[in-house]
Amino acid sequence: LAEKSIMSSIRIFYGRSAEVKSRLQAALERGDDVSTLEVRETVLEDEIIDLIVELIWKGNVETVQLDDCGAYMNKQAIEMARALGNCKHVSLSEPTFLSKFFLERFLASATKLQTLRIQDLLLEEQVEALAKGLKSNKSLHTLDLSRSRIERMDILAQGIHENKSLKCIKL
Repeated sequence: LAEKSIMSSIRIFYGRSAEVKSRLQAALERGDDVSTLEVRETVLEDEIIDLIVELIWKGNVETVQLDDCGAYMNKQAIEMARALGNCKHVSLSEPTFLSKFFLERFLASATKLQTLRIQDLLLEEQVEALAKGLKSNKSLHTLDLSRSRIERMDILAQGIHENKSLKCIKL
């Protein structure tokens, strides 16, 4: 029996599509357990999202950090939202993944999510999506909004109030 290769983290900064694909495919082919996936300033094409989703579902990815990563809001983005809910810690800092389309689905489907960190300006419709997601989420322990600007705190307060699992809020 071949030993399973373990890679504790994959960090991709300013990656070109070919480089990103090859690193993700290599981790999948080797059967690596990836505890942290950090992607910054990279365009997430559908094929890359599919690889990230597969890595999350097949592996044991605990932490995903997406900083300034753009993507189309389509079927792959919905799959990404569902997969991210299977991670314990998620950090998002880009409007694509903070859209109403993405955010509410992500939180509603999250079953293992313990920590969510958001770093961006949250407009009213995004705050509404976050609040709705918080109402239905039963796993989130920590919500870190300390590096965010929130347009409607009253709407967010309603979602926080109705979430029974939330133990720590950083503003």
